[in-house]
Amino acid sequence: MGYSRIERETTIIFNEEESTASVWTCSPMTMRKLDKLCDELPDTYRCVLVDDKAQAKRYEMPKKLVSFRKPKVMSEEQREATAERMRAVWQAKKEE
Repeated sequence: MGYSRIERETTIIFNEEESTASVWTCSPMTMRKLDKLCDELPDTYRCVLVDDKAQAKRYEMPKKLVSFRKPKVMSEEQREATAERMRAVWQAKKEE
């Protein structure tokens, strides 16, 4: 039996002493993303534990890859210009 959406947690743990971060997740989407990174960059991302009973995995990665960013704020003009560009892209795809 799988987890409900509210139970599909991801926890990232790191401290100031060590250079690695640990990611524990029950989220299938997060596991797919991290598994792909493990395949593409095995020297950087590692799956260190697969817990079939808990339907979870634990990964390790350099903590410098954990990022906290400010949200991108767009003005109304920028938003409209972006929307117009996307409408043009979709229109071009329809005409193909």
